[in-house]
Amino acid sequence: MSKELRIKSRGREKVHNSLFIIHNSSKSSTTGFTLIELVIAMAILGILIVTTLFFINPIERLAETRNDQRKLNISVILNAIGQNIANHSGTFNCPAGAIPTTTPQIIGSSTYDIYDCLVPEFMSTMPVDPTSGVSSTSSASYNTGYDIARNATTSQITISAPNAELGETITVTR
Repeated sequence: MSKELRIKSRGREKVHNSLFIIHNSSKSSTTGFTLIELVIAMAILGILIVTTLFFINPIERLAETRNDQRKLNISVILNAIGQNIANHSGTFNCPAGAIPTTTPQIIGSSTYDIYDCLVPEFMSTMPVDPTSGVSSTSSASYNTGYDIARNATTSQITISAPNAELGETITVTR
């Protein structure tokens, strides 16, 4: 027993040879993303971010940048000392006295104070270690965070950065 169902649609007649025609009128067409699609997209994004941070390692890059700044600061101080020596017939002219030869001393207002010997004639400000803050514009209270010493035999001046990071030793000798 076959029942035929004739349906007219847009001027054409269709014949269905089935007992039941299922029409789902509750199905609505929705647009957008499903929850599972959003979860998968967020998981992929999270994996990409973690992988990028792992390979870039921003903490290490910042430490390298601070070490580069230390090297630059030491060179600036040594250049200013060299200019002072050149302007004073080969002798470092400073009220603080000669550069220490026995043990390195920290360049600072309460230790070996060379601020007034170099600023403003040979440099505009006294550079300080990047972890200490901004460059010093006053001789009243400053601490560069850098050590200075002079070799008594060769008269070479060495400035070092004891706060260097990543196990790096930063010293410049001239």
